[in-house]
Amino acid sequence: MTVVLVVLASLVFTPVISFTSPKLVGFNFKHGWTLPPEFIMLIIAVSTYSAAHGSEVIRGSILAISKGQMEAGLALGVKHNVVMNKVIIPQALHSIIPPMTSIYINVLKAAALGSVVGFMDIMGTMGGSSLNITGQAIECIVIVMVSYGVLNLILAAIMGRFNKAMQLKGR
Repeated sequence: MTVVLVVLASLVFTPVISFTSPKLVGFNFKHGWTLPPEFIMLIIAVSTYSAAHGSEVIRGSILAISKGQMEAGLALGVKHNVVMNKVIIPQALHSIIPPMTSIYINVLKAAALGSVVGFMDIMGTMGGSSLNITGQAIECIVIVMVSYGVLNLILAAIMGRFNKAMQLKGR
């Protein structure tokens, strides 16, 4: 999920993946998929960083569930993986969703660090190139801020709906 979010966050403003029909030229094929190495490094860096935080959130939420839940399932003769999937994970999901929302929003923000590895995303284009060409610092930075603000609000709304759908239903 984290890699998908990084790819989507990077592709929102900058189309980096292109595809043309491959042709045999000489002893090698030319054209086909084009994927810049800067984009690959961005995906590796941001997804590794975010996956570490996300796995810690999931691990902590699972450990927060009482050991008695697992023991009760095993005492009934249910296999360990079935108890995890049907008892432990659904209970832990309620405490996983809010911190994962924060991690996903941080992934969007961390995608702006692509300019560090040479990837021209919105921060590199509007906050760098356009700023240097036009000299309109305030306008360029406002465009970048509004773009990231809108993306963060959309992601927060999606995760808020998901959190509301996963809440425990009252009687």
